Amino acid sequence: MIPPIHLKSLVLKEISTFKLAIPLFYLKPLCCLFSLTICLDQCFDDFGDIDQIIFRLPFLKYAKLIISKYEELDINIPIATNKQYSTIEYLVIHHRCSLNELTVILSRTPQLSHLYCLNISKSDEIIEQEVSTILPNLVHFSLSLNYIEFDEFKELIIQISSRLKLLSVTIKCVDKSYLDASLWEKLILEHTPDLSRFIFCYADAINDDFEMSPCHASIDRFTSSFLVQRQWNFRIIVADDEVIYVIRPYEATSVNCPKYTHINAYSNQNTINDGVIDNRQKDANFSVSYSSIVSLFVRDSPLVYYQNLDSVRISSFPLYEDFYESDQPSIISKFLLKNNKITKVALKSISQVEEIGPIIDICPRMQHLILEFISHANLKFLVRRTLSKIKKDRIRRPITICIYIADANNNIVQELQKMIHSEKLLKHYTLNRQYDGFYLHWDKG
Repeated sequence: MIPPIHLKSLVLKEISTFKLAIPLFYLKPLCCLFSLTICLDQCFDDFGDIDQIIFRLPFLKYAKLIISKYEELDINIPIATNKQYSTIEYLVIHHRCSLNELTVILSRTPQLSHLYCLNISKSDEIIEQEVSTILPNLVHFSLSLNYIEFDEFKELIIQISSRLKLLSVTIKCVDKSYLDASLWEKLILEHTPDLSRFIFCYADAINDDFEMSPCHASIDRFTSSFLVQRQWNFRIIVADDEVIYVIRPYEATSVNCPKYTHINAYSNQNTINDGVIDNRQKDANFSVSYSSIVSLFVRDSPLVYYQNLDSVRISSFPLYEDFYESDQPSIISKFLLKNNKITKVALKSISQVEEIGPIIDICPRMQHLILEFISHANLKFLVRRTLSKIKKDRIRRPITICIYIADANNNIVQELQKMIHSEKLLKHYTLNRQYDGFYLHWDKG
């Protein structure tokens, strides 16, 4: 008697679709096989045949289908009948798939709770037969759309009729309806009322044909109470040859000092947008009302003043002497406006200690100073010069300095405490470490 095979998870790689059908055929009796991952470099055959075999596996709960080269991929699957439903609950489609093909796949997988689709493209044909795509258990839906208009996407969300808790959508499409905040609010309230996490990314190309649309003019609606109450953060990123609009959940840190990573910037809880400005696009013919922007990431370009700017992250800045001897008085005047509201400043990869000087001068209301990617060798010198500058200027307001060090260790706290005491840089302060970050706070200078 042949003992039963208790295979629970299987990964198949570097195999042709023709040969792939053979092992898949023998998987059906495996009652413990819950997870299946298939990785192909390319596919010249109709992948629909493979999908049908996978969907017939009676105990499968997780399926991940990866095809690296999928430009000319065909997926022909007949619409499901009552006896052709799959048991799959987690499905990852990591290859090109038309909207029609996805619709048919969903008709066969009614038990889905998590669905990830890498590349959903526009369908050339219309499905004449009525297809049921109701997914009552779906709570997580992540997808990337290519040239699918908002109305088509809306219809998909309505059809699945699920109680989504997370929706992540990345869009590449000329349809500017995706930038209409009122359409999103209506869709979410009426068809995904349980949604708690919403991640949205829309790329808008900047070229000679770029024109402002009514949706561009109403971008500020993404700062409405609808998003604020749900703690969803809206940001605008200008980089290379496109403008990227992003919505994501607001994630506060566990410490008073905001933590900046990559291009993430801090937004306070009452306002939700921040932006990224790249000097490569500073001359682009692009203009949007940024009156609500409270956070800004400046990359290799002089800062631009915005009325309600609350926080800024800078990757490079002119040295102290270069800044004040600059022949750009308009830039300086914007910085030195008395109503500057900047309270949080992050400096990335500081190469010269002198770069901190002008930052302290132009941000008289600064309460948080973040120093990123500081080496252990430069730490004491950098902290000494910063505290000396603050002490010299007689700054009395409470300030927190956050320092992120790659080679952090507990000895650094003792070293900084010893330096501060011996040189009498501060009197009343607290200094603690959290992971790679060191937080120095004092109430009086």
